[in-house]
Amino acid sequence: MSKDAEECQPVAEVKAPIKTPETAISTPRELAEAIDEKPEPIKEEIDVKPQKDPNKQYIDDEGCPVINLDEPQWDGSTFSGRMKNYMAPRRLRYFFASSQTLKDAKELIRKYLCGEPLEDVTVNELWEAKHKFDSTFHPDTGEEISLPTRKSAVVPVDGLITGLMMTFYRSIPGIIIGQWAKQTYTSGFDFANRTCDKQEIKIPQYKAAYAMGTGSAIMTAIGLGSLIKKCHPPVLGRLVPFAGVAAATLIYNPFLNARVLNDGWQIYDQENNLLGCSPTAAAWALPAETIGKVAMVMPPMVIPPFIMHHLEYKKKLFCRYPWAQAPIQIGLCCLCIMFLTPMVRALFPDRSPMPFTQLEDEFQEDIKEACTPPDTVYMKNRIN
Repeated sequence: MSKDAEECQPVAEVKAPIKTPETAISTPRELAEAIDEKPEPIKEEIDVKPQKDPNKQYIDDEGCPVINLDEPQWDGSTFSGRMKNYMAPRRLRYFFASSQTLKDAKELIRKYLCGEPLEDVTVNELWEAKHKFDSTFHPDTGEEISLPTRKSAVVPVDGLITGLMMTFYRSIPGIIIGQWAKQTYTSGFDFANRTCDKQEIKIPQYKAAYAMGTGSAIMTAIGLGSLIKKCHPPVLGRLVPFAGVAAATLIYNPFLNARVLNDGWQIYDQENNLLGCSPTAAAWALPAETIGKVAMVMPPMVIPPFIMHHLEYKKKLFCRYPWAQAPIQIGLCCLCIMFLTPMVRALFPDRSPMPFTQLEDEFQEDIKEACTPPDTVYMKNRIN
């Protein structure tokens, strides 16, 4: 074959060697890698936003507080909400809480209101700290209230005083000391827990109201007790302490708050914006507040007398165990204050509506000049 023919022959195709099972994996290491090798799953790109813990949503995305601690935790327009709001700062365990625990709660509230970051604090823990603060410290000044007049001390202290007063109701010294102790505690509690709308009440006015209330309670209890001493059924005698306390409340509360009849009662709109003070509203709100306070002392002073009467005359319990009368009476009063008094308080709404047209003409004109007058205004209930 000529040289030119050899050059024209096609070049044989060169193929890459094919790996057989014997030649594909040549070392044990490659075999192990081949066994471990798995196909990567196809990842779908899903835009997943981080979910907030619903129990820690007390700040917004910018770290600002979103829980209004100036408002109650539960809905005040419902019966159960009002009852829970009343019971929360009066929990008995706050009475036995250590001073450091209460100070820590106050510091936590301060940090929250100042917008400082809170670590690992839940909504429930924040409200718990708020209730501890309300039970121990003054709502406006933040100063610590003396132990007997704290809200958390209502059950043990008021229950003890009421129980002893209703145990020794038969003797005149027992009546005098019991009614004096009850009115002293009531006046001290009101003064220690007075809010900003009562700051204008002067100390001499408190003293005068206290003296009038105590005097009326003692005179009512002694006079009524002497009239029904021989009446039947004897259970009426056990109701005499309630009559004395009710008489004192009917005199003490209107006299202490008499200035609102001239200065006016605070009026709010639907959005809880203050509109002003109305003397006409005070003429409606003050009697309602007084009746509410009388109703709140009824459970521990009306229900236990019937139970004690049954134990004394039907079961003859106190004939066999005369020493048991005072402990049982005190225990019944404490239970009534703890469970039944909040239910009575919840019967009265936090805000009472009133038609705008029933306010005095001067007040209506002032509101019309400032804004569009609402059809209904609201008065806050100050029963505590």
